[in-house]
Amino acid sequence: MYQIRSESAKTLIEDRNIRLPRFQRKQTWDIKKNFKLCISIFKNYPIGICVINEEKGRQRNTKWLLDGRQRRNALQLMLDNPEEIYNWSKAFLKIKNGDQQDEIEEKFWLAIEEHLEKDEGEEEDKKNQKNKEGELKTTEEDIDFEDEFEEDDYNFINAAEKEVATGLEVSTYVNHDKDDLKFLLKIILICHNKKRNSTGFSAPFNFSKFITNLDYVDHDSGFTKLNGKKLVSFIRNFKKNAYDEGIEEITKEYFLKYLVSRFLVQDKNIKGLEKLVDQNWERIEERIDIVELIETRLRDTVIGIIDLKNATSTDAQNIFKLINSEGTDLTAVEILSAKPSWNSKIAYPSVELTKHVDELYSVMNIKREDAIVRWDFPATLLGRLDSLNFIFKKLSYAKETEFKTRLTLGFKILGAIYEKGITKGKISGVSKNRNIQWGEDIEQLVRDLNSLGRIISDHSFFKFLQSWNTCLMELTSDTIAINFLIVVYKDWLQKGSPIGSNTEVKKVQRNSIVIFDKMIYEYVTKQWRGPSDARLADNIEKFSVEKTFEPVKSERWKTLLEEIFTSNTLFDETISVRILRPILYYYYCLSEIDGPNNTVSAIEIDHIIPQSLFESSTLENKIVQHNLYNLALIPKRENISKGNKKLNNIEDPWLIKMIEKYTNITQEEFTNFSTVKSIEELKGKRVPLFMEAFESYRNKLLHD
Repeated sequence: MYQIRSESAKTLIEDRNIRLPRFQRKQTWDIKKNFKLCISIFKNYPIGICVINEEKGRQRNTKWLLDGRQRRNALQLMLDNPEEIYNWSKAFLKIKNGDQQDEIEEKFWLAIEEHLEKDEGEEEDKKNQKNKEGELKTTEEDIDFEDEFEEDDYNFINAAEKEVATGLEVSTYVNHDKDDLKFLLKIILICHNKKRNSTGFSAPFNFSKFITNLDYVDHDSGFTKLNGKKLVSFIRNFKKNAYDEGIEEITKEYFLKYLVSRFLVQDKNIKGLEKLVDQNWERIEERIDIVELIETRLRDTVIGIIDLKNATSTDAQNIFKLINSEGTDLTAVEILSAKPSWNSKIAYPSVELTKHVDELYSVMNIKREDAIVRWDFPATLLGRLDSLNFIFKKLSYAKETEFKTRLTLGFKILGAIYEKGITKGKISGVSKNRNIQWGEDIEQLVRDLNSLGRIISDHSFFKFLQSWNTCLMELTSDTIAINFLIVVYKDWLQKGSPIGSNTEVKKVQRNSIVIFDKMIYEYVTKQWRGPSDARLADNIEKFSVEKTFEPVKSERWKTLLEEIFTSNTLFDETISVRILRPILYYYYCLSEIDGPNNTVSAIEIDHIIPQSLFESSTLENKIVQHNLYNLALIPKRENISKGNKKLNNIEDPWLIKMIEKYTNITQEEFTNFSTVKSIEELKGKRVPLFMEAFESYRNKLLHD
């Protein structure tokens, strides 16, 4: 159905048989992204992939470009007009019209260095952001599968492209000096400065004083403007003419002859034109060379092509939807689906697996082949783990980001279990792991994980957690959630896979609480910053019951809380609702305060003394409004009713009961805690509650 090959970027641009399907996305690449593509081209780095579906026709075949439109469009603009490169560079380098050459050069090399050395893998802090006051949401970055696959030093070469690159016969040459980038800088300098009627690129060709019908001069409302794209066509026609006439070395005399023979030049203007060409000849030559340089560079640049054969229009459209990522990336899961080892048939798939696979393909609106293949198992795994809702968020097929995560988490789980990691290489290895029997044996894994989930969730602590409609993944990250599952699963296996209510089951439950406690602590203290996949792999490799399930010392939690309450900081960083969110949920579970279960759609973090009061107050340290003792979990429905009201302004009896339950403040005390001045009194009332939960309740829970 497909083949992987390489092709010249110039050939791709000039292939007139390629058409865009109706469902192709609108242009979303910004000019900065276009310039990054230029950097990759002039550094001889891979520039990604395009997906083409070829349909048979009666007279000729049609090539539909499923993915790569925006990359191809940028390449086309680059080939047609060097001024486009200059326009992109102005945004990327922040070039001003008045900048001198040395200023541009300095901006260029600084920006290039920053771009090539930037490491996006350490941006763990961006995983959660505020959706609105008091409510948090998980960003797409939090569940970005490709980020977990990063194995290259350059962030703009994504995992999918690297996977494809292994199947291409392309040059592996990477030039780390600045020579190639000097050509890119030269283009920018040649095009600088942009004026009303020309740029540095087109200005030397302004012969309109002597020639009235130049085809690269636009006359709009009497205003003369040199058109860079048309000028490039003029230069190419000139070069072709010289080639056809056997001219090996272009001279200014031949150039002048070409102008006189092709355009209307009066005899009286020939000397003036000759003088102008003579004055500008060096610059004219330079620009002719630049056009050829860009053309040569694109001819030598290799791009990956995935050719689909005999794919239906529905298949083609849904493949594009799965690829959907600004026209640059194929998801790693999609690439895996094209690997032969992942397309091996599962001989005797279970009825349940078949049902879930049919559901997945129905959602994708793709007709499933008769066979169930290995790729189908991890792609549907998360939906089959119905007892692990306290670990993983319940993800919907209806939402694009959740759909993607639902598929990819299954691959990560298998990678962690069978290959001890979740990198691209580890996950790719799952399909070739000879210890996996892709039939009844792997079905046993689903049964085991669900059995383990039922055992753990049967403990009262995790019942309290689930009553708050949350899970470890939402409170931390997907990698931490996988880490929790794998180490608890290994512990359960070592204990003989116990079930029921025997002593070994209780040990598994106790150890799961220890790991939950440790994951919350490590997350809020930022120990999972950086390459989290490496930390997970290290935890799996060094697994031992004695060390893995050693609880976080009580003194550490005490020190952490005291810093929050006294300094409004956490590990010397200013506190925020986002970072305190996991601690707040954990507090409610430790205190055995049950949430609303499934009676409402969501929970919100609310400020007991409203934020609006702090904003209008003269209080010097207003960050105190976000301290734990001023925060409470409130069911969303009730919180909408509360809004920014002071406690003493609330009259709804049901809402009053909810606030009493979730703040430990009685209605008689509402007036006491309705002004900013009472923040210290509120601190005095609620800090002991938190300290008791994390000292007495926590110690009892971990050592029972």
